[in-house]
Amino acid sequence: MDRYADSTAYDAARSDAAFEARRWRYLSDSVEVVAFVLRPRGAEPHPAIVYCRGSYLQQGMAPSLLPLLHRLARAGYLVVAPQYRGSEGGEGRDEMGGADVEDVLAAIRLVATRPEVDRSSVYLYGESRGGMMTFQAIRDGATVRAAATVGAFTDLDTLFRDDERSAALASKIWPGYEQHSAEIALRRSAARWADRIRVPLLILHGSSDDQVRPRQSERLAAALTRAGTPHELRIVPGGSHTLGERSAFRDSLVVRWFRAHGN
Repeated sequence: MDRYADSTAYDAARSDAAFEARRWRYLSDSVEVVAFVLRPRGAEPHPAIVYCRGSYLQQGMAPSLLPLLHRLARAGYLVVAPQYRGSEGGEGRDEMGGADVEDVLAAIRLVATRPEVDRSSVYLYGESRGGMMTFQAIRDGATVRAAATVGAFTDLDTLFRDDERSAALASKIWPGYEQHSAEIALRRSAARWADRIRVPLLILHGSSDDQVRPRQSERLAAALTRAGTPHELRIVPGGSHTLGERSAFRDSLVVRWFRAHGN
């Protein structure tokens, strides 16, 4: 749980009657996938955040994610966290940035139809792998006002050169990786198509991230500057991969960014 919050934060979130937790099953292409939802109680519409978690296949993530969702919900947002196909009982196969990007896009479209959501104020937030998913969703037309990422890789080939652990997983995640590595990398490397990211973007990265080097975010920020896309890059001194040790501070920066780009 430490990646997201400690047990005290979990207990506080679980016992907070001001919010309602739900588990949605929804269609993405032809497969049914799962999302965790936390919403403030009450009838009035709220802005919404679609939160893209990191990592690959996962099961039983709801308790770990609850404190993070709670922080965002306490800031006034309905929060939806797609778990991607293949995880949490969802159908299909997780391609880590392939067809599963549709799981994020479908969640955004679904959120916009809900009466408890202010459909003009939907935002996108992703960490690590979820940051890569965020970039692709924006590229593919996600209707969001602004986005934020933390610890996201922006060039897959550079990631693999820097991190042998990640490189060793490539052929397991993508069958036929050796034959299709160029195509797989291009799709997942936002720094190579930064001109297609056209919503205001907050980029957070820990200076001590030993999984995804800060230069990944620096490269994307430089490309966004050339493209003229509004953005802010913040390298947090001493910060780890997802800034979990400063989670409240991290999420406060995200909320401030979203509020600055609201209605």
